[in-house]
Amino acid sequence: MCITLKNFKLAFPQLSLVYLRGKMKTSTFFKLAAGILVTLSGLRVITNNFDNSNVKASLLSKGREIRNSSSGFGLQSVKSDTGENMWIENGVIYRPIKKESPTMMEKHPAPRLTNYEPFVPFNETLFFTGSKTAAAESLRRKKKIILWYTPARYTPPMPELEPMRFCPEFPCSVTTNNKYFNESSLVIFNGQIVGAKPPARAYPNQLFMFHNQEPPINIFFKNSKFHNKEWLNVFNWTMTYRADSTIPSYYGLVRKHPNPPRKDYYKILSKKNGTVAWMVSHCGSPSKRDEYVKELQKYMNVDIYGACGSFKCERGNDEKCNTEIAIKYKFYLAFENGLCHDYISEKFFRFMPLDIITVSRAIKGDLDRHAAPGGFVDTTLYSSPKELAEYLTYLDKNDEEYIKILKEKDRYIYMFEDYAIRDSDRAIKYIHYHYEAVPFCETCQKLWNLKDNESDRINNIQEWFDQKACIEPDDI
Repeated sequence: MCITLKNFKLAFPQLSLVYLRGKMKTSTFFKLAAGILVTLSGLRVITNNFDNSNVKASLLSKGREIRNSSSGFGLQSVKSDTGENMWIENGVIYRPIKKESPTMMEKHPAPRLTNYEPFVPFNETLFFTGSKTAAAESLRRKKKIILWYTPARYTPPMPELEPMRFCPEFPCSVTTNNKYFNESSLVIFNGQIVGAKPPARAYPNQLFMFHNQEPPINIFFKNSKFHNKEWLNVFNWTMTYRADSTIPSYYGLVRKHPNPPRKDYYKILSKKNGTVAWMVSHCGSPSKRDEYVKELQKYMNVDIYGACGSFKCERGNDEKCNTEIAIKYKFYLAFENGLCHDYISEKFFRFMPLDIITVSRAIKGDLDRHAAPGGFVDTTLYSSPKELAEYLTYLDKNDEEYIKILKEKDRYIYMFEDYAIRDSDRAIKYIHYHYEAVPFCETCQKLWNLKDNESDRINNIQEWFDQKACIEPDDI
Protein backbone atom coordinates (compact mmCIF):
# COMPACT_ATOMS: atom_id res chain seq x y z
CA MET A 1 0.00 0.00 0.00
CA CYS A 2 1.29 3.43 -0.88
CA ILE A 3 -0.07 6.82 0.16
CA THR A 4 1.06 10.11 -1.31
CA LEU A 5 2.89 12.77 0.65
CA LYS A 6 -0.13 15.02 0.16
CA ASN A 7 -2.28 12.53 2.01
CA PHE A 8 0.50 12.00 4.52
CA LYS A 9 0.51 15.70 5.40
CA LEU A 10 -3.18 15.42 6.12
CA ALA A 11 -2.57 12.39 8.28
CA PHE A 12 -0.01 13.98 10.58
CA PRO A 13 -0.34 17.74 11.10
CA GLN A 14 -4.15 17.61 11.11
CA LEU A 15 -4.47 14.00 12.37
CA SER A 16 -6.90 13.16 9.56
CA LEU A 17 -7.08 9.45 10.33
CA VAL A 18 -10.70 9.55 9.23
CA TYR A 19 -9.48 10.57 5.77
CA LEU A 20 -7.01 7.68 5.67
CA ARG A 21 -9.64 5.27 6.99
CA GLY A 22 -11.50 5.51 3.72
CA LYS A 23 -8.36 4.97 1.62
CA MET A 24 -7.09 1.61 2.87
CA LYS A 25 -8.00 -1.78 4.26
CA THR A 26 -9.19 -1.88 7.86
CA SER A 27 -6.20 -3.89 9.10
CA THR A 28 -3.73 -1.58 7.35
CA PHE A 29 -5.47 1.49 8.74
CA PHE A 30 -5.26 0.32 12.34
CA LYS A 31 -1.59 -0.60 11.94
CA LEU A 32 -0.80 2.86 10.59
CA ALA A 33 -2.90 4.55 13.26
CA ALA A 34 -1.10 2.62 16.00
CA GLY A 35 2.23 3.69 14.57
CA ILE A 36 1.16 7.32 14.48
CA LEU A 37 -0.08 7.28 18.06
CA VAL A 38 3.19 6.01 19.48
CA THR A 39 4.85 8.85 17.54
CA LEU A 40 8.55 8.53 18.32
CA SER A 41 8.76 4.96 19.56
CA GLY A 42 10.23 3.96 16.20
CA LEU A 43 13.55 5.27 17.41
CA ARG A 44 13.49 2.75 20.27
CA VAL A 45 12.30 -0.27 18.27
CA ILE A 46 15.63 -1.28 16.80
CA THR A 47 14.74 -4.84 15.88
CA ASN A 48 11.03 -4.85 15.09
CA ASN A 49 11.73 -6.37 11.67
CA PHE A 50 13.38 -9.51 13.02
CA ASP A 51 12.87 -11.85 15.93
CA ASN A 52 14.70 -10.72 19.06
CA SER A 53 12.91 -12.83 21.66
CA ASN A 54 16.08 -14.73 22.54
CA VAL A 55 18.00 -11.50 22.95
CA LYS A 56 15.29 -10.10 25.22
CA ALA A 57 15.38 -13.22 27.37
CA SER A 58 19.16 -13.01 27.59
CA LEU A 59 19.11 -9.38 28.67
CA LEU A 60 16.32 -9.94 31.16
CA SER A 61 18.37 -12.69 32.74
CA LYS A 62 21.09 -10.08 33.30
CA GLY A 63 18.64 -7.71 34.94
CA ARG A 64 18.90 -5.12 32.14
CA GLU A 65 15.94 -2.95 31.24
CA ILE A 66 14.11 -3.84 28.01
CA ARG A 67 12.10 -1.19 26.21
CA ASN A 68 8.70 -2.13 24.85
CA SER A 69 8.49 -2.96 21.14
CA SER A 70 5.18 -1.42 20.13
CA SER A 71 5.17 -1.56 16.34
CA GLY A 72 6.35 -4.50 14.32
CA PHE A 73 4.79 -3.61 10.98
CA GLY A 74 7.90 -2.09 9.46
CA LEU A 75 8.17 0.76 6.99
CA GLN A 76 5.11 2.17 5.21
CA SER A 77 5.69 3.32 1.62
CA VAL A 78 5.09 7.00 0.87
CA LYS A 79 5.55 8.98 -2.35
CA SER A 80 6.74 12.58 -2.22
CA ASP A 81 5.12 15.23 -4.38
CA THR A 82 7.98 14.78 -6.84
CA GLY A 83 7.64 11.00 -6.90
CA GLU A 84 10.56 10.17 -4.59
CA ASN A 85 10.36 7.00 -2.51
CA MET A 86 9.92 7.69 1.20
CA TRP A 87 8.97 5.52 4.15
CA ILE A 88 7.20 6.07 7.41
CA GLU A 89 7.38 4.19 10.70
CA ASN A 90 5.86 5.22 14.02
CA GLY A 91 5.52 8.85 13.01
CA VAL A 92 9.04 9.14 11.58
CA ILE A 93 9.56 9.69 7.85
CA TYR A 94 12.68 8.31 6.19
CA ARG A 95 13.42 10.25 3.02
CA PRO A 96 16.23 10.45 0.46
CA ILE A 97 18.94 12.58 1.99
CA LYS A 98 19.38 16.15 0.86
CA LYS A 99 22.93 16.59 -0.39
CA GLU A 100 22.86 20.27 0.53
CA SER A 101 21.69 20.37 4.11
CA PRO A 102 21.53 23.80 5.81
CA THR A 103 23.67 22.47 8.67
CA MET A 104 26.42 21.56 6.20
CA MET A 105 26.43 24.79 4.15
CA GLU A 106 29.96 25.67 5.14
CA LYS A 107 33.30 26.30 3.49
CA HIS A 108 34.05 22.58 3.34
CA PRO A 109 30.78 20.62 3.07
CA ALA A 110 30.84 17.17 4.65
CA PRO A 111 30.38 14.00 2.56
CA ARG A 112 27.44 11.66 3.05
CA LEU A 113 27.69 7.89 3.45
CA THR A 114 24.01 7.11 4.00
CA ASN A 115 21.23 7.66 1.48
CA TYR A 116 18.31 8.35 3.83
CA GLU A 117 17.53 10.73 6.64
CA PRO A 118 14.64 10.88 9.13
CA PHE A 119 12.08 13.62 9.50
CA VAL A 120 9.48 13.93 12.27
CA PRO A 121 6.48 16.19 11.53
CA PHE A 122 4.80 18.04 14.38
CA ASN A 123 1.25 17.27 15.43
CA GLU A 124 0.15 19.09 18.57
CA THR A 125 -2.52 16.55 19.54
CA LEU A 126 -0.10 13.64 19.35
CA PHE A 127 2.94 15.47 20.64
CA PHE A 128 1.39 16.40 23.98
CA THR A 129 0.08 12.87 24.62
CA GLY A 130 -3.24 14.10 25.97
CA SER A 131 -1.82 16.85 28.17
CA LYS A 132 -4.08 19.88 27.60
CA THR A 133 -2.07 21.89 30.12
CA ALA A 134 1.17 21.37 28.22
CA ALA A 135 -0.52 22.13 24.92
CA ALA A 136 -1.96 25.37 26.24
CA GLU A 137 1.41 26.32 27.72
CA SER A 138 3.02 25.72 24.32
CA LEU A 139 0.63 28.13 22.65
CA ARG A 140 1.34 31.00 25.01
CA ARG A 141 5.03 30.45 25.69
CA LYS A 142 8.17 30.35 23.61
CA LYS A 143 9.92 27.08 22.83
CA LYS A 144 11.74 25.14 25.52
CA ILE A 145 15.51 25.53 25.27
CA ILE A 146 17.93 22.59 25.21
CA LEU A 147 21.47 23.76 26.00
CA TRP A 148 24.69 21.90 25.22
CA TYR A 149 26.66 23.26 28.23
CA THR A 150 29.64 21.05 27.32
CA PRO A 151 28.97 19.89 23.76
CA ALA A 152 30.22 16.63 22.29
CA ARG A 153 33.26 17.09 20.08
CA TYR A 154 31.10 16.59 16.97
CA THR A 155 28.32 19.02 17.95
CA PRO A 156 28.36 21.96 15.53
CA PRO A 157 28.54 25.44 17.10
CA MET A 158 25.09 26.94 17.62
CA PRO A 159 25.59 30.44 19.05
CA GLU A 160 21.90 31.24 18.77
CA LEU A 161 18.71 29.24 19.27
CA GLU A 162 18.38 26.72 16.46
CA PRO A 163 15.44 24.46 15.47
CA MET A 164 15.73 20.72 16.00
CA ARG A 165 17.61 19.12 13.09
CA PHE A 166 15.00 16.60 11.91
CA CYS A 167 11.94 17.94 13.73
CA PRO A 168 12.22 21.70 13.16
CA GLU A 169 8.53 22.28 13.89
CA PHE A 170 8.83 20.88 17.42
CA PRO A 171 8.48 23.44 20.27
CA CYS A 172 12.14 23.22 21.30
CA SER A 173 15.32 25.07 20.36
CA VAL A 174 18.92 23.90 20.69
CA THR A 175 22.02 25.99 21.38
CA THR A 176 25.63 25.70 22.49
CA ASN A 177 25.70 29.24 23.89
CA ASN A 178 25.83 29.22 27.69
CA LYS A 179 24.30 32.69 27.84
CA TYR A 180 20.97 30.82 27.58
CA PHE A 181 21.68 28.75 30.71
CA ASN A 182 19.16 30.53 32.96
CA GLU A 183 16.38 30.03 30.40
CA SER A 184 17.15 26.42 29.52
CA SER A 185 14.75 23.60 30.43
CA LEU A 186 17.40 20.94 29.82
CA VAL A 187 21.19 21.31 30.14
CA ILE A 188 23.40 18.66 28.52
CA PHE A 189 26.90 17.74 29.66
CA ASN A 190 29.12 15.49 27.57
CA GLY A 191 30.83 13.19 30.06
CA GLN A 192 34.21 13.19 28.34
CA ILE A 193 34.79 16.93 28.53
CA VAL A 194 32.96 18.23 31.60
CA GLY A 195 34.60 20.72 33.93
CA ALA A 196 35.75 20.06 37.49
CA LYS A 197 32.27 20.62 38.89
CA PRO A 198 28.77 21.32 37.57
CA PRO A 199 27.21 24.79 37.59
CA ALA A 200 24.48 25.54 40.11
CA ARG A 201 21.00 25.06 38.68
CA ALA A 202 19.33 28.25 37.49
CA TYR A 203 16.07 27.11 39.11
CA PRO A 204 15.00 23.99 41.07
CA ASN A 205 13.23 22.19 38.20
CA GLN A 206 15.97 22.68 35.62
CA LEU A 207 16.99 19.27 34.26
CA PHE A 208 20.59 18.09 33.75
CA MET A 209 21.34 15.30 31.26
CA PHE A 210 24.46 13.13 31.11
CA HIS A 211 25.56 12.54 27.51
CA ASN A 212 28.26 10.10 26.44
CA GLN A 213 28.90 7.91 23.40
CA GLU A 214 32.11 6.19 24.44
CA PRO A 215 32.27 3.18 26.77
CA PRO A 216 33.53 3.65 30.34
CA ILE A 217 36.83 1.90 29.55
CA ASN A 218 37.69 4.41 26.81
CA ILE A 219 40.91 6.18 27.81
CA PHE A 220 39.47 9.64 27.14
CA PHE A 221 36.51 8.93 29.38
CA LYS A 222 38.55 7.25 32.13
CA ASN A 223 40.57 10.46 32.48
CA SER A 224 37.49 12.69 32.47
CA LYS A 225 36.60 14.99 35.37
CA PHE A 226 33.20 13.30 35.28
CA HIS A 227 34.60 11.00 37.94
CA ASN A 228 34.90 13.89 40.41
CA LYS A 229 32.53 13.51 43.36
CA GLU A 230 30.83 16.81 42.46
CA TRP A 231 29.16 15.08 39.48
CA LEU A 232 27.93 12.08 41.44
CA ASN A 233 24.21 12.90 41.79
CA VAL A 234 23.44 16.00 39.72
CA PHE A 235 21.90 14.31 36.65
CA ASN A 236 18.22 13.67 36.00
CA TRP A 237 18.45 12.00 32.59
CA THR A 238 20.93 10.10 30.45
CA MET A 239 21.55 9.94 26.69
CA THR A 240 24.07 7.27 25.72
CA TYR A 241 24.52 4.33 23.36
CA ARG A 242 22.97 2.06 25.99
CA ALA A 243 19.42 0.77 25.72
CA ASP A 244 18.70 1.52 29.40
CA SER A 245 19.38 5.25 28.96
CA THR A 246 16.58 7.75 29.49
CA ILE A 247 16.99 8.59 25.80
CA PRO A 248 18.92 5.88 23.91
CA SER A 249 21.06 7.29 21.12
CA TYR A 250 22.52 4.56 18.93
CA TYR A 251 25.21 4.92 16.31
CA GLY A 252 22.90 3.74 13.56
CA LEU A 253 19.48 2.41 12.72
CA VAL A 254 18.65 -0.60 10.54
CA ARG A 255 15.30 -1.06 8.83
CA LYS A 256 14.03 -3.60 6.32
CA HIS A 257 14.19 -2.17 2.80
CA PRO A 258 10.71 -2.04 1.18
CA ASN A 259 12.34 -2.13 -2.29
CA PRO A 260 15.76 -3.82 -2.16
CA PRO A 261 18.07 -2.73 -5.00
CA ARG A 262 18.95 -4.98 -7.91
CA LYS A 263 22.67 -5.24 -8.60
CA ASP A 264 25.09 -7.13 -10.79
CA TYR A 265 26.88 -8.80 -7.90
CA TYR A 266 29.27 -10.76 -10.10
CA LYS A 267 30.42 -7.52 -11.69
CA ILE A 268 30.94 -6.04 -8.21
CA LEU A 269 32.96 -9.10 -7.22
CA SER A 270 35.10 -9.01 -10.38
CA LYS A 271 36.58 -5.62 -9.37
CA LYS A 272 37.85 -6.84 -6.00
CA ASN A 273 41.54 -7.74 -5.82
CA GLY A 274 42.06 -7.35 -2.06
CA THR A 275 40.83 -9.59 0.74
CA VAL A 276 40.61 -7.84 4.12
CA ALA A 277 40.94 -4.15 5.06
CA TRP A 278 41.00 -2.53 8.48
CA MET A 279 41.08 1.19 9.31
CA VAL A 280 42.24 2.17 12.79
CA SER A 281 43.53 5.39 14.32
CA HIS A 282 44.06 4.36 17.95
CA CYS A 283 46.66 1.62 18.40
CA GLY A 284 46.13 -0.57 21.43
CA SER A 285 42.72 -0.92 23.08
CA PRO A 286 41.01 -2.76 25.95
CA SER A 287 39.35 -5.11 23.43
CA LYS A 288 42.81 -6.31 22.27
CA ARG A 289 41.70 -5.85 18.67
CA ASP A 290 45.32 -5.22 17.59
CA GLU A 291 46.36 -8.60 19.00
CA TYR A 292 43.38 -10.24 17.32
CA VAL A 293 44.27 -8.80 13.91
CA LYS A 294 47.95 -9.72 14.34
CA GLU A 295 46.88 -13.31 14.94
CA LEU A 296 44.48 -13.17 11.99
CA GLN A 297 47.34 -12.05 9.73
CA LYS A 298 49.06 -15.38 10.33
CA TYR A 299 46.38 -17.04 8.22
CA MET A 300 45.35 -14.38 5.69
CA ASN A 301 46.34 -10.99 4.35
CA VAL A 302 44.97 -7.94 6.20
CA ASP A 303 45.78 -4.45 4.90
CA ILE A 304 45.78 -1.94 7.77
CA TYR A 305 44.95 1.71 7.03
CA GLY A 306 45.59 4.66 9.32
CA ALA A 307 47.95 5.38 12.20
CA CYS A 308 48.41 1.71 13.06
CA GLY A 309 49.22 0.46 9.57
CA SER A 310 51.20 1.16 6.41
CA PHE A 311 48.24 2.00 4.15
CA LYS A 312 46.87 5.53 3.97
CA CYS A 313 43.47 6.96 3.15
CA GLU A 314 42.35 10.58 3.35
CA ARG A 315 40.61 10.81 6.71
CA GLY A 316 38.73 14.00 5.92
CA ASN A 317 37.07 12.43 2.88
CA ASP A 318 35.36 9.30 4.14
CA GLU A 319 33.01 8.99 1.19
CA LYS A 320 35.91 8.65 -1.28
CA CYS A 321 38.07 6.57 1.04
CA ASN A 322 35.39 4.11 2.14
CA THR A 323 34.05 3.69 -1.38
CA GLU A 324 37.52 2.86 -2.70
CA ILE A 325 38.01 0.27 0.04
CA ALA A 326 34.59 -1.26 -0.64
CA ILE A 327 35.39 -1.59 -4.35
CA LYS A 328 38.82 -3.16 -3.79
CA TYR A 329 38.31 -5.45 -0.79
CA LYS A 330 35.94 -8.28 0.06
CA PHE A 331 35.90 -7.79 3.83
CA TYR A 332 36.15 -4.88 6.26
CA LEU A 333 36.99 -5.35 9.95
CA ALA A 334 34.68 -3.35 12.24
CA PHE A 335 36.38 -4.07 15.56
CA GLU A 336 35.29 -2.09 18.63
CA ASN A 337 37.88 -0.55 20.96
CA GLY A 338 35.96 -1.91 23.93
CA LEU A 339 33.70 -4.94 24.36
CA CYS A 340 30.84 -3.23 26.18
CA HIS A 341 27.10 -3.96 26.35
CA ASP A 342 25.11 -2.14 23.64
CA TYR A 343 28.27 -0.58 22.21
CA ILE A 344 27.97 -0.99 18.43
CA SER A 345 29.73 2.02 16.98
CA GLU A 346 29.99 3.71 13.58
CA LYS A 347 32.70 1.16 12.70
CA PHE A 348 29.87 -1.29 12.03
CA PHE A 349 27.27 0.98 10.44
CA ARG A 350 29.31 3.10 8.04
CA PHE A 351 30.35 0.20 5.76
CA MET A 352 27.00 -1.61 5.80
CA PRO A 353 25.50 0.42 2.89
CA LEU A 354 28.55 -0.39 0.70
CA ASP A 355 29.35 -3.45 -1.45
CA ILE A 356 31.66 -5.10 1.07
CA ILE A 357 31.07 -7.61 3.86
CA THR A 358 31.52 -6.16 7.35
CA VAL A 359 33.22 -8.38 9.93
CA SER A 360 32.17 -7.20 13.39
CA ARG A 361 33.66 -7.91 16.80
CA ALA A 362 31.51 -6.85 19.74
CA ILE A 363 29.77 -8.51 22.70
CA LYS A 364 28.01 -11.73 21.73
CA GLY A 365 24.30 -11.17 21.07
CA ASP A 366 24.41 -7.38 20.94
CA LEU A 367 24.62 -7.26 17.15
CA ASP A 368 21.39 -9.25 16.85
CA ARG A 369 19.54 -6.29 18.36
CA HIS A 370 20.98 -3.83 15.84
CA ALA A 371 21.04 -5.72 12.56
CA ALA A 372 19.57 -8.86 11.03
CA PRO A 373 21.91 -11.88 11.09
CA GLY A 374 23.10 -13.02 7.68
CA GLY A 375 24.20 -9.63 6.33
CA PHE A 376 27.54 -9.49 8.13
CA VAL A 377 30.11 -11.77 9.78
CA ASP A 378 30.04 -11.96 13.58
CA THR A 379 33.40 -12.94 15.09
CA THR A 380 31.74 -14.23 18.28
CA LEU A 381 30.56 -17.25 16.27
CA TYR A 382 34.19 -18.33 15.88
CA SER A 383 36.41 -19.44 18.75
CA SER A 384 39.62 -17.89 17.47
CA PRO A 385 41.16 -15.70 14.74
CA LYS A 386 42.27 -18.90 13.01
CA GLU A 387 38.71 -20.22 12.85
CA LEU A 388 37.46 -16.86 11.56
CA ALA A 389 40.20 -16.87 8.88
CA GLU A 390 39.04 -20.30 7.74
CA TYR A 391 35.49 -19.02 7.23
CA LEU A 392 36.58 -15.82 5.44
CA THR A 393 38.84 -17.89 3.18
CA TYR A 394 35.89 -20.13 2.37
CA LEU A 395 33.80 -17.10 1.38
CA ASP A 396 36.72 -15.69 -0.60
CA LYS A 397 36.84 -18.86 -2.70
CA ASN A 398 33.07 -19.37 -3.06
CA ASP A 399 31.48 -16.53 -5.02
CA GLU A 400 27.89 -17.68 -4.53
CA GLU A 401 28.23 -17.82 -0.75
CA TYR A 402 29.89 -14.41 -0.69
CA ILE A 403 27.18 -12.88 -2.89
CA LYS A 404 24.49 -14.42 -0.71
CA ILE A 405 25.68 -12.23 2.21
CA LEU A 406 25.81 -9.10 0.03
CA LYS A 407 22.23 -9.73 -1.09
CA GLU A 408 21.05 -10.24 2.47
CA LYS A 409 22.74 -7.01 3.53
CA ASP A 410 21.00 -5.12 0.73
CA ARG A 411 17.61 -6.11 2.10
CA TYR A 412 18.03 -3.40 4.74
CA ILE A 413 18.41 0.37 4.97
CA TYR A 414 21.19 1.75 7.18
CA MET A 415 20.65 5.22 8.59
CA PHE A 416 22.96 7.53 10.50
CA GLU A 417 23.93 11.17 10.45
CA ASP A 418 27.34 12.57 9.68
CA TYR A 419 28.90 15.25 11.86
CA ALA A 420 32.05 16.94 10.62
CA ILE A 421 34.87 17.50 13.11
CA ARG A 422 36.56 20.67 11.87
CA ASP A 423 39.74 22.60 12.56
CA SER A 424 39.97 26.36 13.21
CA ASP A 425 39.66 27.04 9.47
CA ARG A 426 36.49 24.89 9.41
CA ALA A 427 38.23 22.31 7.20
CA ILE A 428 37.13 18.74 7.94
CA LYS A 429 39.51 16.72 10.11
CA TYR A 430 37.30 13.63 10.22
CA ILE A 431 33.63 12.61 10.30
CA HIS A 432 31.64 11.32 13.25
CA TYR A 433 28.63 9.11 12.51
CA HIS A 434 25.62 8.80 14.75
CA TYR A 435 21.83 8.43 14.82
CA GLU A 436 21.15 11.22 17.30
CA ALA A 437 18.81 13.80 15.77
CA VAL A 438 15.63 11.74 16.25
CA PRO A 439 16.53 10.97 19.91
CA PHE A 440 16.68 14.75 20.35
CA CYS A 441 13.15 14.94 18.96
CA GLU A 442 12.12 12.42 21.61
CA THR A 443 13.93 14.52 24.22
CA CYS A 444 11.87 17.56 23.24
CA GLN A 445 8.64 15.59 23.48
CA LYS A 446 9.64 14.23 26.88
CA LEU A 447 10.34 17.74 28.18
CA TRP A 448 6.79 18.77 27.37
CA ASN A 449 5.20 15.63 28.84
CA LEU A 450 6.96 15.05 32.16
CA LYS A 451 5.51 12.28 34.30
CA ASP A 452 5.89 11.60 38.01
CA ASN A 453 9.48 10.87 39.05
CA GLU A 454 10.90 11.75 35.63
CA SER A 455 12.61 14.77 37.16
CA ASP A 456 14.22 12.78 39.97
CA ARG A 457 18.00 12.78 40.19
CA ILE A 458 20.06 9.67 39.49
CA ASN A 459 21.57 8.64 42.80
CA ASN A 460 25.02 7.67 41.50
CA ILE A 461 25.69 8.36 37.82
CA GLN A 462 29.17 6.85 37.97
CA GLU A 463 27.89 3.58 39.36
CA TRP A 464 25.13 3.52 36.72
CA PHE A 465 27.52 4.06 33.82
CA ASP A 466 30.30 1.80 35.11
CA GLN A 467 28.04 -1.08 36.21
CA LYS A 468 30.08 -4.00 34.82
CA ALA A 469 29.23 -2.72 31.36
CA CYS A 470 32.36 -4.10 29.71
CA ILE A 471 34.04 -7.51 29.52
CA GLU A 472 37.51 -8.84 28.87
CA PRO A 473 38.03 -10.55 25.49
CA ASP A 474 38.13 -14.36 25.58
CA ASP A 475 38.88 -15.02 21.91
CA ILE A 476 42.54 -14.07 21.84
